[in-house]
Amino acid sequence: MGLARVLVVLNTAQAWSRGILKGLMQVAHRRGWSLLHYHPGADPKWLFDAWAPAVAVVGPELDAQQLTAFSGIPIVSVNADRSRQRIASVYLDEAQIGAMAANYFSSRGYRHVTTFRFEDS
Repeated sequence: MGLARVLVVLNTAQAWSRGILKGLMQVAHRRGWSLLHYHPGADPKWLFDAWAPAVAVVGPELDAQQLTAFSGIPIVSVNADRSRQRIASVYLDEAQIGAMAANYFSSRGYRHVTTFRFEDS
């Protein structure tokens, strides 16, 4: 297998994104990939032109216009559903997680349960 150049554009300020990067680094090491991580504030066109990646793994921070810089290579979106844009997406189904949690607590007799979440926007 040839050396794959994997570009990761991900804000590692949150723990989940650091975990994703750590996992990608482990796979890259085992497979002999060359991995380059950049913050989403970097110019995606420059990254594509300068590094010529074989694939890009992107976080939710990049918008549709920024993603056009990676045309012609596979893109994998993490923690954002971009399947409507025909981009492979790995993300949590929060509605299903909530339903499973509600069923779990309900089946154990709990009738009063609350939850909260932080919104970045």
